[in-house]
Amino acid sequence: SDSEKGVAFHPRTLAVANDGSISSLVQMYADIDDHSDEKSPSPTFVNGYTQIFVGANANMTHSFLEETGGTVTSRVEMSDSEARELSLPQTPREVEAERPALQNTNFQAIDVHVTGDNGAYESSLMELGGTGRARIAISANLLRPGAFGSINGFALSGGAQRTDMRTNIHHMAQGTISRQEQRNMVGGRSTAAFRGRIRVEQSAQQTESEQLSRTILLSDHARIWSTPSLEIIADDVVCTHGATVSDLSEEELFYLRSR
Repeated sequence: SDSEKGVAFHPRTLAVANDGSISSLVQMYADIDDHSDEKSPSPTFVNGYTQIFVGANANMTHSFLEETGGTVTSRVEMSDSEARELSLPQTPREVEAERPALQNTNFQAIDVHVTGDNGAYESSLMELGGTGRARIAISANLLRPGAFGSINGFALSGGAQRTDMRTNIHHMAQGTISRQEQRNMVGGRSTAAFRGRIRVEQSAQQTESEQLSRTILLSDHARIWSTPSLEIIADDVVCTHGATVSDLSEEELFYLRSR
């Protein structure tokens, strides 16, 4: 029947921090039902949307955790010849390809508006699950003088996953400040992407903005697409951005394995 072909879930969240308030919002997506038929569970599609408004002199702290999909298969970077030498009944790649959660998709959109003078929004976003395709897209709009926005993200991917973190910080008023740092760990045969955009309008003079992306590749078959970007229309600003990508050396791996 059609009901057995898959499940779609479209949650909506609205959070409002009134003038002068201090509030904290915690969101977590996790699997809690382990009693379904593991051989043929229905694939899931999660399409979440969160909208946040921050008033004057208000402070909103936002924590977001996505850890659906269980655990990815380890050592999928192993070649077929190595698997045959170990007499494995299936290669790790074959095991990962049959993993039910690889069919699942989790898309999240977060829309933030700092609508009052000196309002502050601080977020921590984490993608840790084993879902086949996962994306978090966040947009923070600093609309009033003195507004502050901070976005800290961490993405962990492995197996045959596809993970994506997209951010947009829009400075539209004078004296606004933003801070962003993204960390990625990419292993197995997974592919991760980070696309971070900061735009400073002509009206946003005396803006301060910092953006940094750091990535560690845990295998030779892992891939990362890291694209930080700045679009500056104003002429009186202090803005920086950068990205680093590295792997673990053999000496570092030997040290970690010997502990």
